[in-house]
Amino acid sequence: MAEGWLEDRPLYVRTSAILSGIRTTQDLILPEGVEVNTLPVDSDALPLSVPRARQLPVLDALGATLLTVDSSISPPLFRPLGEYVPGSVVQLQADDCFRSVWALCDALALATGQFVRPRLFWTDYGEVSALGSAGDGPVWRAGDPFSERWKRVSVRTDTASGTVTLRNRQPEPPSMSECDLRAAWEIHAGLWERKSNDLRFRTALERWLRSRRPDLSVEDHFIDLRVALEALYLDGDSGELAHRLATRLAWHLGTSPDERKRLFNETRRFYRRASGIVHGGGVRETEIDERLLDQASSMCRRALLEHLKSGMPDWGTLVFGS
Repeated sequence: MAEGWLEDRPLYVRTSAILSGIRTTQDLILPEGVEVNTLPVDSDALPLSVPRARQLPVLDALGATLLTVDSSISPPLFRPLGEYVPGSVVQLQADDCFRSVWALCDALALATGQFVRPRLFWTDYGEVSALGSAGDGPVWRAGDPFSERWKRVSVRTDTASGTVTLRNRQPEPPSMSECDLRAAWEIHAGLWERKSNDLRFRTALERWLRSRRPDLSVEDHFIDLRVALEALYLDGDSGELAHRLATRLAWHLGTSPDERKRLFNETRRFYRRASGIVHGGGVRETEIDERLLDQASSMCRRALLEHLKSGMPDWGTLVFGS
């Protein structure tokens, strides 16, 4: 280990996260060092890389979706020239560990249309773990929006061996594919940069993500999607907001006059309904409301992806066109 450091070989770090909101039916592996797989349903079959005891309760791990991201740190050893400033020399050659986890979860949400968040995450420093405090870090709990998760889970405990087995979990979250993981990986770095430097984009992304949370009310979903679309398509000037938002969205996402008219009408209907809710109107969770939410969420997701790909148009110089 020390010999490798003297030769400036990088220190490899694996960041792992248990995800909420998504699952996979097979191991997904990208050559860039990213994997997604499903942990065993028996506690005695959990891999040694999964923390034990109080740091990670066994029910949080059984049958869970595990994301791992490999990174490297270089140089592992250095001699400061002049005054040493913490953090000025040691750098991650790949993305920062935890940043990659959060960025990938945001990207997976956009790729799949689901609410994907890291519930717990930790780092594994491999052979450096033998050095004690320089080794494995703690388990960080990122917060779990699915507070009712374990009320829908059935487990069996073997009193003789202490083994806990996950029997079933309902409802199962949607599944993801290797194509979803690849799409998320390709946009995650740009997404993080845009989110860090563009307040309106960050607001739109965070509100769209929140609108995908299954534990929030329909009223909350309408309000969050309205705020997300306003952040993307309105610039704070006065005027008829619904018309301007619908016009810009239709121009931005539509590829033909017919599609633009459809998007314009769908956006207007959604915005009127959301405005009514904001100003005290009730929600009965009808099929019409569910359809409006699905349409608005899909349009907002498309807009965020297009924003990442090409930026936003200069609305002051554009009008409808074919």
